[in-house]
Amino acid sequence: MKRILVAAAALAAATSAIAKEKPKEAPPAPAYENGDDRMGGAMTEACAASPMTTDTYDGLDNMLIIDTSNGGHAFLHLSGCDFNTLLFADSMTPPESGCIKAGDAITVIGSDGGKRECKVTAINEWHPENNEIPDDQDGNN
Repeated sequence: MKRILVAAAALAAATSAIAKEKPKEAPPAPAYENGDDRMGGAMTEACAASPMTTDTYDGLDNMLIIDTSNGGHAFLHLSGCDFNTLLFADSMTPPESGCIKAGDAITVIGSDGGKRECKVTAINEWHPENNEIPDDQDGNN
């Protein structure tokens, strides 16, 4: 009988320890491809074009490319937004000022009407023109 009580007490203690484990935090945004010539230097702020227009990056989570108000582009590193959320968003809204800094959140509204906040962890310049396909010898793309 003592063995059963000791085993039950050990099992209860183990179950309690497992239940008290802290939930794992979301991993940081994955690093961009090191060889991508489109990636520019770090930015402290990017002011989004109005309306906010976006594009995803290579099917990866937590990465978004936006058009900026000065006619350029910015690459946003995010946390909390998977690729499907970004791809199937009905709309995205920057902070009220329209300018985005690391630590700010972008509101993503899904097709189901649900809202999700995507936190910006870093911002880089984005140069889509650096990925153009060169002309062949005949001048064709």
